[in-house]
Amino acid sequence: MVIELLTLREAIGWCLGLGFTEVRFEGDAKVIIDKIISRQASDNRVGAILEEVLHYFLSHPGLAVRFIGRSNNRVAHRVARKTLSLSPTMNCVFLFSGLAVFQDVINSL
Repeated sequence: MVIELLTLREAIGWCLGLGFTEVRFEGDAKVIIDKIISRQASDNRVGAILEEVLHYFLSHPGLAVRFIGRSNNRVAHRVARKTLSLSPTMNCVFLFSGLAVFQDVINSL
């Protein structure tokens, strides 16, 4: 849960920093996404990070999040596996794999 939230927090920060005002985030971490959608930051394990992520969603109405089950999320899993195979430091890439791909997309525009 912590890694999912940290990745989401970083992705939101990057999007806002690049001037994006309407972004839909999709993920397979149902517990996290349910907490964000219901605006519940009461989970002691991830409370502070969750509060920060919720603040982003509450203060930026163009941000949205939705749950995508793993069976429907094959492309993201393939990209993450490919990114992991390219890095000598797996823990760093695991945390930021989505962001690395996102940055490549931005750079190609």
